[in-house]
Amino acid sequence: RAGGGVPPTGVLSGAEVDHLLATTVLPVLGVAVRGGPTDAEPREIGDRAREGDVPALSRIVAGMAAAGLTRRTVLLDGIAPAARLLGQLWCEDELTWMDTTLGLSTLERLLVVLAHGTPPCELARTRGLVILFAEPGEQHTLSIRILAELFREAGFGTHVEPSMTHEGVVAVVRREHVVMVGMTTTTRSHADAMHRLVDDVRRFSRSPDVLFVVGGPRENIGYAQAIGADYCTGFEDALARLGATGRGAGSLE
Repeated sequence: RAGGGVPPTGVLSGAEVDHLLATTVLPVLGVAVRGGPTDAEPREIGDRAREGDVPALSRIVAGMAAAGLTRRTVLLDGIAPAARLLGQLWCEDELTWMDTTLGLSTLERLLVVLAHGTPPCELARTRGLVILFAEPGEQHTLSIRILAELFREAGFGTHVEPSMTHEGVVAVVRREHVVMVGMTTTTRSHADAMHRLVDDVRRFSRSPDVLFVVGGPRENIGYAQAIGADYCTGFEDALARLGATGRGAGSLE
């Protein structure tokens, strides 16, 4: 922008704030800006998670942010790899099921803490609301917490409730400008009930072109088709679909 000033609206996207911090504020303060986490940081995050130490994790994340890492980088290159590492160690019998479960639940608690510390984005009023929940019985819900933070950064409002009921989802789409309903599952065990939910979301939504998507492993592609939903490979795919269909106002960049 000419003169490097704040746009007339006074509203900056998450990406613009990150750019300003990395190119102006942090260098002036003499803070070295890193492009990504160190090799040791995901493992350290995983170790602290297995100890259930949310305050220590908060300090690690704060240190990464202070070094110039964007929230998106922290989420995708710090916290997500830590979660994958916990799963890998469990598969290799280096962690017990209890240790792995504690670690993953601690990371989820960390994301709840981070979400509470994130100020609402003004753009969320025009870009609409994203609902994220898990299919009944699904235990792996860390992914929707990470997605929620990414959607917030992109300027969307989020409603995250892993155990959200059919009635709860319908009540929100009746009341709010919901642009996407996202569900994660690895069990694929409630096809009839989920098909009814997809139908009701489209029937009662205030947004006539609301998107209902299923995430998770690629085995979910057929399941998504069976319940009348779309399958998304991840955040970038979901964001592209929202942009391509015109859901949500304004640029998504």
